[in-house]
Amino acid sequence: MTIATYADLQAAIGNWLARADLSATIPDFIMLFETVANRRLRLRQQESTVTLTPSSGAATLPADYLAWRRLSWTGASPRELDYAHPSYLRALFATGAPGTPRLFTIEGASLTVRPASDTPLAFDYFQKIPALSGATTTNWLLACAPDAYLFGALAEAHGFVKDTDSLMLWGGRRDAIFDELERLDAKTRGPAAIRVTGATLETGAARPPGRSPRHRGQRGRSARRRASAEGHVDVEDRQCGGRRRRRHGALASQRDRGGRKGSQGQCPGPRAVRRRGSVHAQPGFPRRAHDGHRDRVRRHLVLAARARAGGRVMIPFILSYLWHGLLGWVGITGVVLIGAVAVFVYVPINAVRHACVGVATVCVVILFLYPKAFFDGERHVQAQWQAAEQAARKLGDAARADALGDAARGVRDPFDSDDH
Repeated sequence: MTIATYADLQAAIGNWLARADLSATIPDFIMLFETVANRRLRLRQQESTVTLTPSSGAATLPADYLAWRRLSWTGASPRELDYAHPSYLRALFATGAPGTPRLFTIEGASLTVRPASDTPLAFDYFQKIPALSGATTTNWLLACAPDAYLFGALAEAHGFVKDTDSLMLWGGRRDAIFDELERLDAKTRGPAAIRVTGATLETGAARPPGRSPRHRGQRGRSARRRASAEGHVDVEDRQCGGRRRRRHGALASQRDRGGRKGSQGQCPGPRAVRRRGSVHAQPGFPRRAHDGHRDRVRRHLVLAARARAGGRVMIPFILSYLWHGLLGWVGITGVVLIGAVAVFVYVPINAVRHACVGVATVCVVILFLYPKAFFDGERHVQAQWQAAEQAARKLGDAARADALGDAARGVRDPFDSDDH
């Protein structure tokens, strides 16, 4: 059966319902479906354009208005107006002075532009779906999706008779058709694009020909995975206006340590390669050296070498810690305890003796609890020292790998001076 008109739709709904007692309410089911569709759909077929003629900056919205799309002023220099919240518009243009409009707002069934103007406006908006009736026997939705009308009206009918299962069935079919219409509308509009107007600023060095950012990122990720599997150390670099990691280690090949050459090009001469707090200048560019970083690295390396030689570095550190701990806790607590005992013995005053007993009790508790607290602190310091040693070893290995890589490429280390 073809569903092309309002009468065809009512007959189809009656056949699917098979309920003669619901024939009189079928127009209500169709009207309820159109109400749901107006809340849900925003399709190309609903777009419409109308000319509004404001009076003192205010115009009445069309009767079939659903949502606005665009408002343009058609004066001497046509322009598109921006939407503003009603409160903001009233605060910004409290007097309603005339001029060339820049903003508009919508309150109820009225559209207001500010500054106020009586020049006609081109208003693009989404209109309601034309309601079917005896006078309007068809519309665009019935023509392109008669099944949406049928299933939507059936869902409203089964909701009326309180048939929950059928309501869920036909409601799901209706919503699925809505989704299909929205996807079809998106396809027919074409791919979306972002347009940037005005001056733009491009940062970073030019990308070598034949290498896209995505390709470069995939190569970087695969290189990092291989490096982590082989036990290499990652060192952060900044080259070609981007960020990547270079791999260093005993198993790293010269291709991994150096720039990638061949058909995919090479990084076009970066001014400097930044490596964790230092700057390694490339040939042909000014050199910079950070003496503080160099000295810190050497101190870590010396301490790590001593620790590996036999742990002699820990001896003065532990002795210093013991000396300060004994003087700070045992010494002061012992002096206070001895003083309290002396006062208790030589001062025959009950109140003073009670105070001395309290002070002596606190001192004894401190002396008993001190060993546990001391050894806990010693273990904590030992763990911190071990962590510092591991960091020093990693830093030393990274510096050694950097030096080997620079030597293999024939690059002079800017930290090296003539006297080293």
